[in-house]
Amino acid sequence: MKKTLYTAIIGNYDRLFPVPADFRQGWELKCFTDQKHLRAEGWEISAIESNGLPDVALSKKIKALPHRYLPEAGISLWIDASYKMLGPLEEFASIFDSDDLALFRRNQPYGAQGYLHGFSVGLEMHGDGSFFQANSG
Repeated sequence: MKKTLYTAIIGNYDRLFPVPADFRQGWELKCFTDQKHLRAEGWEISAIESNGLPDVALSKKIKALPHRYLPEAGISLWIDASYKMLGPLEEFASIFDSDDLALFRRNQPYGAQGYLHGFSVGLEMHGDGSFFQANSG
């Protein structure tokens, strides 16, 4: 089953962090962007046009519709581009076992107590930094 970690950088809002090979083993990493020269180790860059949508709206559309943008992916996991991976993605993904949907409460740790099953699509993933670290500047 194809597993894809994906993100979007629309406009000049975020920077894309490189991901070492041992952190991404078994996963495809895909970044949708309107920036022609964006590159980062480990990421496949997919050009996208706004077609008149505001930057934030286009980014949220990609986030909310992985089945449209990643039809070949059996498993897809969104990451905000401002996060830097600090450990193996497969280890992080194993937290979810066979869940169809896992969402995080803001400012709660990862793990069985920190994630919810199908709670609200409006929530975004945040954690204790053991796998991802927010860009502070």
